[in-house]
Amino acid sequence: MKLQAKSSRELNAALQKAARCIASKNTIAILDNVLLTQHEAGKFFFTSSSAEARLTIPAPLTLVEGTFKSVVLPIKYIMPFLGTLPDCTVNFTFEDAHALILEYCHGDGNNVKEGNAQLTWLDADEYPHMAAPGEDAVKIALPMSLFGDVLAKAGDFVGRDEIRPVLSSLCIDVSEDRSTVYFVGTDGHALFKQTLGNDPAKNGYDFFRGGEPEKILLHMSYFKPFAAFAGCEELTIESDNKSIRFSSGDIEYICKSLEGRYPNYNSVIPRSNPYFVTF
Repeated sequence: MKLQAKSSRELNAALQKAARCIASKNTIAILDNVLLTQHEAGKFFFTSSSAEARLTIPAPLTLVEGTFKSVVLPIKYIMPFLGTLPDCTVNFTFEDAHALILEYCHGDGNNVKEGNAQLTWLDADEYPHMAAPGEDAVKIALPMSLFGDVLAKAGDFVGRDEIRPVLSSLCIDVSEDRSTVYFVGTDGHALFKQTLGNDPAKNGYDFFRGGEPEKILLHMSYFKPFAAFAGCEELTIESDNKSIRFSSGDIEYICKSLEGRYPNYNSVIPRSNPYFVTF
């Protein structure tokens, strides 16, 4: 089997996105690597995982020889190798005995340089999978620009206390009447709250897509992989209180939903405060 990346720069950028979902210390050794699969229409995808999250993004690869089968690639060795190359074509040849040959060629005319590196690939059967939310999950859709802004703001307000993980989470609270979604972050001392209505005529967004409204708790340790959604227009969020699925186009991110009761944040917001500040 032989795969080809037309641009080493694009391939390295995709692997850098995938690496954002790989933990620095994994209890399962194979999670230090990235899974390569082929979906419908012949598209290739990288999947990276930690013990509690999984990110799947498009892989800029094409099959040039043989029949494809899913494999696991040593991302921590491939990325440094690609980083030393100018933007060029890179071939991946998968041989028996799990040998992986990386070949590159760049230049033109009489100034053509070739090189290769030998690594090891792993069997895809050993790579663990993560269940997506069930059919009864609550489902909403948000502008990615808005959600990215929410994550940036919430990151300054959520707690860092491992003893109280609920306060280290972004709360996505869908109101019972499905008219409003609230984004809340607090460490117990300072609080951030942002509101989005469902009326586009009032600067809102028609966000509700189905299921029963609930509070979705996204732990701050799962924020980092959202960089993979940069440039996306709309983000779909699904949750069944066990796991949360974020998707946009060909990009999918699944992580565990945090268990616990989020504090009544509205009770600490003054309703008739006589004090105000003018900037």
